[in-house]
Amino acid sequence: MSFSVLDRSAHTPDSPTDAIKLLAILAAIAVLTYFISNVWLSGSMTVVGIVGYLFDAHLYIPLAVLFAVAFTFIHRVRMLGVTGTLHGEFGASVRDLALIGSGFFLYEFGRTLTRGSESTAVDNAEKLLRLQNWLHLPNEAHFQGWFLKHDWLMDRFNTIYSFMFLSTFIGVFIWMSFNAPAVYRTMRNAVGVATFAALAVFALVPMAPPRLTEASGMIDSHARVGLAHGFVNQFAAMPSLHVGWMALAGWGLARAIGGWKGRAIGMVPPVVMMITVVVTGNHYWLDGVVGSVLCLAPAMTFDRWSARDTVRRALPAPRPQPAYSLTLPAISGGDHSETEAHDRDREPAGVGRR
Repeated sequence: MSFSVLDRSAHTPDSPTDAIKLLAILAAIAVLTYFISNVWLSGSMTVVGIVGYLFDAHLYIPLAVLFAVAFTFIHRVRMLGVTGTLHGEFGASVRDLALIGSGFFLYEFGRTLTRGSESTAVDNAEKLLRLQNWLHLPNEAHFQGWFLKHDWLMDRFNTIYSFMFLSTFIGVFIWMSFNAPAVYRTMRNAVGVATFAALAVFALVPMAPPRLTEASGMIDSHARVGLAHGFVNQFAAMPSLHVGWMALAGWGLARAIGGWKGRAIGMVPPVVMMITVVVTGNHYWLDGVVGSVLCLAPAMTFDRWSARDTVRRALPAPRPQPAYSLTLPAISGGDHSETEAHDRDREPAGVGRR
């Protein structure tokens, strides 16, 4: 069973097996979230899983929610001897969840209002190709050609592009809310700024993707493996929020985990997605670069402001200064014998002497 939501086909489970899998995942989400938080949050995470399944027609988003909650549960069980509780702060508020959900659907709807003409979009794409050639960036058609020899690889990349993008970001966002609330808040603010800035770029600079630009020499890998696109705006190649959001997710993981391990884990999402968007013929190299800058610049700015506020709060409050001060002359602590002798000489004769 399916129905239309913003030009996408939303699905309920088509078979008893799919329904059982979904119910098992949702039950696990509800139980684990309850152990680490409360009933309200347990219900909220379950709703996220349900809406994600209806929107994406696959189990990837419910699984991403489950992984985020399960990893948090395992970590808190291990730390139980130190913290004494499984409960902890959850960075997102009711308002956050409502704003994020509403913002995403407004973004999807906004893209339908920013469609440019095909001729303008293709012309902009050809200009970008000339710029990339001038910068001596690797040829995307040659890069794609190597992967086209391996059908199983192309199938994996198409799956990553279509389904792993949103599910990965949602999973990281939820994990951040449980385990690094301060980093979550920075990511939340950054993704809002970057996403609406991207809408402005879509409107001002419509751009056809490589698969729709003959000059690129690239093909539509989705059509090659028999998959259909569910886009609402075919001419929104610049910037690539697939890469930008993954760069933001990687930055957040690196900040939250820390050290070389955090940096290594944080590199995986943007690198894999950059390769994916080029191999599938959906974006150019510079689309990914601009998308990453658009997402990381506000994140780093908000992070710096947050660090300054933290330092400012940690400093002791300045001591109040009086409106005026009275300075007394210093009294010397030296030899007073000469002064005493002088005072005796000034006494009248016969006084003090017997």
